[in-house]
Amino acid sequence: MASKTTKDLDGVVVNTKVLASIFSLTDRRIRQLAEEETISKVGPGRYDLHDSVKKYIAFLRNNEAVTNEDQIRKSNIEDEKLKKAIADRKLSEIALAQKEQKVHSSEDVKTVMNRMLGGFRARLLSIPTKTAPKILGRGTIAEVEAILRDDLHHALHEISDYDHKTFSQVTADE
Repeated sequence: MASKTTKDLDGVVVNTKVLASIFSLTDRRIRQLAEEETISKVGPGRYDLHDSVKKYIAFLRNNEAVTNEDQIRKSNIEDEKLKKAIADRKLSEIALAQKEQKVHSSEDVKTVMNRMLGGFRARLLSIPTKTAPKILGRGTIAEVEAILRDDLHHALHEISDYDHKTFSQVTADE
């Protein structure tokens, strides 16, 4: 059996079976690649080996790049879906906490605090007017201090009476 050795593959023509064997493909797939002009056909069932190998390698590299791009794109889409699911869950948890009155919107807190502090300010400013008649004519400093202390404690007690339902009433009023 004579073996032909070729140093240069240019001009070497092989049949479908040989090319299919080299590429580990079926004869049918070789014909499909020829129809798609992925490999070089020189005649019926005959292919330029050198050019076909180069073109097939380029084809595989291109497909690998496309596959990698598709995988990256799919991965990015999956990442975005995951981020959206996490954000949706956080929003659901916040909505539930609001329904359970465990958290309140910043606007509700601002409204309630403004009302409370406004009432507290008015209460403090009214102390001199309300207290002056009580302390007029009192003889000792201890009696005057006791009256003032009592009125201040009433004002402070008013602001300490925090009721979380106040926040839900603000939301209901709107």
